[in-house]
Amino acid sequence: MRKSQSPCSKGFFSVIVTLFLLSVITAACGGKNKEDKGYSQHRAEMEVRGAQFLSQARMQLAAGQIDQARATIERMRRECYLAITARNQGILLMDSVDLFAAKRDLQRADSIMRLHPQQGKAGREASATFEDACQKVQFYERKIQFDSKRKDAGTRP
Repeated sequence: MRKSQSPCSKGFFSVIVTLFLLSVITAACGGKNKEDKGYSQHRAEMEVRGAQFLSQARMQLAAGQIDQARATIERMRRECYLAITARNQGILLMDSVDLFAAKRDLQRADSIMRLHPQQGKAGREASATFEDACQKVQFYERKIQFDSKRKDAGTRP
């Protein structure tokens, strides 16, 4: 025969199990807060460092150092992987770098076309290069507008 448990022992067992589960959950949450604070501090440090990279890249772009600006932005992306704000700003800055490079290429293509106005193969190649450069400029102008609208709307560019 089986012994029947009293209602008190069932209630006591339920209370013990509930208290145990609550203590486990509380311990798990308490440890996470410490990790979150460390993560948040680390992220804040990366945001500051990312802003420094972006400032440097802007100066490089203003000086016409396109390759250096691009490399600085890419370095920021690698080293400041938690800096979400800086990375989003980096997207727009990289678009500006690409637009600057496309405009430079367009000017070069225009100069070449003036030297070889539709003269044979060189003229056709110059015309094709000019058209490609025009399309790149238009693309990056639209991309900057699109990414800016997304940034203003609060979504990730």
